[in-house]
Amino acid sequence: MIEKNKKVVIIIPTYNESENIGDLLNLIEGTTENIKDYDISILIVDDNSPDGTSAIVKNLNKNNIFLLKRNSKRGLGSAYIDGFEYAINNLNAEIIFEMDGDFSHNPEDIEKFLREIENGYDLVIGSRYIEGGSIAGLELHRRIISILGNLIARIVLKLNVRDCSSGYRAIKTSILRRIDLDKINVKGYAFQVFLLYLIMKMNVNIKEIPIVFYKRRAGKSKFRFMDIFVDIWRVIISIIKIKILCAF
Repeated sequence: MIEKNKKVVIIIPTYNESENIGDLLNLIEGTTENIKDYDISILIVDDNSPDGTSAIVKNLNKNNIFLLKRNSKRGLGSAYIDGFEYAINNLNAEIIFEMDGDFSHNPEDIEKFLREIENGYDLVIGSRYIEGGSIAGLELHRRIISILGNLIARIVLKLNVRDCSSGYRAIKTSILRRIDLDKINVKGYAFQVFLLYLIMKMNVNIKEIPIVFYKRRAGKSKFRFMDIFVDIWRVIISIIKIKILCAF
């Protein structure tokens, strides 16, 4: 059983999320203020967004909201690694959340994650693909890519998890401290899969809970039909890369 008043840091990587970030942060604050057992902070890792995302975060001027602004667009995996290290070393995080910055993830689920951590789980994954989980409003091509990518990852890497690429997770930092984060050099979707693979090798307690994954609230899709084949190919290449890395 985890002790009360643990330090929780919710990490949100951003790039050009000015239309979403202010409202999202206010929503997270409003949702988590009723969770009395934890000291909850939010860390925005912004890749120098040209649309003023970081300025919006700064102007909120909240004691529990922190900004880590990087000097260039370096990608999701790198953002999470920098965020993990900052949260552990500077904010004394004991539990870390991964969360998207575009309203794809419902902040009301945060308490559900924390209760499972209390129940003894080391990693809690918000799953779209277990009973009770779903995807709302997402374009067909993105569903195809996600389902196919998860299937390939589960088969090739032997991952006993239904949603390998979920970006909504809660992780005990005691687990992250056992991983050499600097050696993780995969990007995007592959980062989530590779991190899960490394954690599963530790034989820790993992729980999937159902979530609804929503289409981003603001911003338009630039989808073209050929993108299906291009993105599926990228998924396959990423998983092959992970398999090679795991062999060493």
